[in-house]
Formats: sequence, C-alpha cells, structure tokens
Amino acid sequence: MSDRRQDIRAPSAVPARLDHLRGIKDGWLDGCGLAPSPEGLDWLERCLDGLAQCYDSRFDFALPSPYLYPTAEGGVQAEYSFGPYEITLEIDLRRKFGQWQLLQTIGGWDDWEELDLAQPESWSLIANNIRKYQILKAMYP
Repeated sequence: MSDRRQDIRAPSAVPARLDHLRGIKDGWLDGCGLAPSPEGLDWLERCLDGLAQCYDSRFDFALPSPYLYPTAEGGVQAEYSFGPYEITLEIDLRRKFGQWQLLQTIGGWDDWEELDLAQPESWSLIANNIRKYQILKAMYP
C-alpha cells in the first residue's frame, strides 16, 4: 500500500497524521475547536523523532507509534494501547506541557502525572514507561 493511501489513523502513520493535524482549521469541533499551531506541531514532530531515537538507542524493541488526535484546546493527544494498559499523553503545544495518564482496564486503576515537555527528562520518563508497558503486554497477553 502506498504511503498516500495509508490510513492516517494508523499509529504507523505519524508523519501523515501530523500533516492531517496541520490542515485542521479553527472551529473544527462543532464550530468551537482550536486548530493546533503549525509551530507547535513542528516542535511535537521533533520531540517524537527524538523520543524514537532515544528509545531505539536504549532498548531492543522499536518505539511503538502513538495514535494522534487533536484536542479542542488546540493541543494533541497521543495514545498508546498495550493490552489492558491504555496510555494517554495530552499535550499543550503552546506551553509545552503534558498530562500523562495510565489506565489499566482490567483492574480499573489509573495513574497520572503532569510533565514539563520542554525538559528532556520528561521524554525519558515517557520512553521508560512505554517500554515498561510494552514488556508487560508481552508477558501477560
């Protein structure tokens, strides 16, 4: 399948999804949603590239790609799914701030943390957590 025809909702299509998000206009959500800023999306693309490079240099497995969605406030929500573990990172592109949330669907517990995404250690924490839940999914399918 060619890249042009690839489903932009697929996690492997992060560049295509970012391009789609760049085309969103203010009012996209029933007349109220703010469009993500082009500068913010450029910054996010660099961060996701850096996260993938950091991950690849530290772990044996490749970093899984997130699903990406716009938020009503002009940000982006990144989602990862590892069996019973659902990870969400809601990203405020303007402030370079994020809210990380982990939900275990079977046990019904969750955890969250606020992150300063301008700091490299926040992305390191994200990489470590993604790896942890990637391993848990492999251990307990």
